This record gives sequence, C-alpha cells and structure tokens, in this order.
Amino acid sequence: MKNLKNNLIDIIFLSAAGLLLLFLIIPWPFPQIEVKSSSEPFVKKIDFTAKVRQTTKRSVAGCAFLFGVRPPKSGGNAPDVKAAPQNTGPQNAEWITYIGLIATPEGEKKYYFKDTRSSRIIKVALGETAGGWTLAGMSDSGFTLKNDGKTYLVEK
Repeated sequence: MKNLKNNLIDIIFLSAAGLLLLFLIIPWPFPQIEVKSSSEPFVKKIDFTAKVRQTTKRSVAGCAFLFGVRPPKSGGNAPDVKAAPQNTGPQNAEWITYIGLIATPEGEKKYYFKDTRSSRIIKVALGETAGGWTLAGMSDSGFTLKNDGKTYLVEK
C-alpha cells in the first residue's frame, strides 16, 4: 500500500514535469515588439477625439437641464427692461476647455483648447492665429483668446 502511494505521487510529479517540458519545447507565437525607427518623430500625434474631462462651472440651470427641465422663456407678463449695455471687456468662455500644451524640441509651445460647443480642437501658439482664434495672452489663472473681434477668458 505504501509503495502504491509513492508510485502514484511519482507519476503525478513526472506527468507535471513532462507537461512543463512540453510547454517549453513547443514554439508558441508571441506578438512582435514595436521598435521606433530613426525616421519616426520623438513625439507621436495625440488623438484628441478621446473624452476630455470637462471643467465647466456648475449651475442650477445646468443641473436642471440634465433632468429635462428648461428655464422659462420670458413671456409677455415680465416687466419691460431696457437692454443692458454691451460688455466690451473680455467674456468668460466656459465652453472652451484648456487641454494642455506640447513643446517641440526647438522650444515652440502649442497650446490646445477644446470648444465643447462644436467639439473642435483649437491649436495655437502665443500671438499666432489658427482657425480664426488668436492666443493673445496668458496669466497664472488662464488664457486670453480672440475670435471674430471678441475677447474671451479661458480658465486653466
């Protein structure tokens, strides 16, 4: 009986060792490792179509909109109010989100913004105009963009 136990344990260990040898002997296919060629740029293009974290300010109207409630339109019952004078200063552009910047090896910095209304990416350098947008200035709190003669402030 004792011999039978020892023989059974030996058979189990030998079969496990045989299976391991079999796995080592058979050539298994592995995926090829991608190697950067010398002509490939150091920085690859970024796909900006991926979801971007939105940092817009929250409001009661925005929260109500999520649940299908819309603010009432001013009707005939509202008192007549004179039109407010046009604000000539910069406006807060809550629909424009700062994504980040990419610096080239030459030191040129490109700043990326996302227009959440049209889902377009705005790529500009300081003082440069691209797609109608101009990056006019920067500060610690944000950026100043110009488009169609209007000035917008974008938070960082």
